[in-house]
Amino acid sequence: MKKFKFSLETYKKVKEREEDEKKALLAEKRKVLSELEKELEDLIIHRDNEQKKFLKESQQGISPQKFLFFHNYFEKLKEQISIVKSKIRFLQNEIEEILNQLIEIKKQIKMLEILREKRYQEYLQEVNLEESKVIEEFISTTKYAKNAEAAYE
Repeated sequence: MKKFKFSLETYKKVKEREEDEKKALLAEKRKVLSELEKELEDLIIHRDNEQKKFLKESQQGISPQKFLFFHNYFEKLKEQISIVKSKIRFLQNEIEEILNQLIEIKKQIKMLEILREKRYQEYLQEVNLEESKVIEEFISTTKYAKNAEAAYE
């Protein structure tokens, strides 16, 4: 009997390759997310330090120009923080989508593995059936030969 060959093996390999690519993409996106979160943390710390500096200087009295400078600077920091937060939200959505795709791919691979196992078990049953037929044929041929031999004696 011919060797077992799963007809969807190529498709399964494609799905496994797709899974590996999604995992790599996920790792890359998580790295970028981590960098953005660090950038956000740094911006917030910088803003807090500048606010403390502003409060300290304003208690000693500051000129309207310096006040305007701080105001514009804080607005710029606020805008930068908002942009980074927006990038983080966008990236989190991308990561969630990749995770959903990865879950779906894993389900498909699992389904293919189950199907492969089922087909392999069917193949083994066919092999056993064929072997049983060969053995029965051998036994009946041997009995027939013995009976024929006994008849000639």
